[in-house]
Amino acid sequence: MVGLTTSNAVWTSIEKFFSTNERAWVMTTRLQLAALKKGNNSISKYYHKVKSYSDSFTASGQPLNDLEYTYYLLGGLDSSYESLVTSILTRVDLMPVDEIYNHLLTQELRFQRQQSTVDMAVSSANVATRGDSSRGPPSSNSPSHNNLALSS
Repeated sequence: MVGLTTSNAVWTSIEKFFSTNERAWVMTTRLQLAALKKGNNSISKYYHKVKSYSDSFTASGQPLNDLEYTYYLLGGLDSSYESLVTSILTRVDLMPVDEIYNHLLTQELRFQRQQSTVDMAVSSANVATRGDSSRGPPSSNSPSHNNLALSS
């Protein structure tokens, strides 16, 4: 503030300083939010990360509107959520964020159920395969081997 002679000049300088820093913060934070991905996080954890960014924007006096929030939330999901994302984005009216969150939780539960079904099927197949291999190849005296030899 050296060289400023009036209180108006000091306030203008302070305002300019903070507005420049605020713009930089907004741009940086928006870039971070746009780069945020769900990855291996649960939907709940991912949603709360997005919400934390949104709350920061609100606290700064520049809240995200519902459309921006929706795009950031859906933009970080992987392709396994594609059908749900498409159905949300192609609606005529904008779905409320809490409703989107509920749909995402439901989809995550479906994925978990499907995965546990696949895991059980693989586990059962492994048990069945190990059970058969423990018997070894049929001997020449076994009925199934003899049937093959006789039918030739």
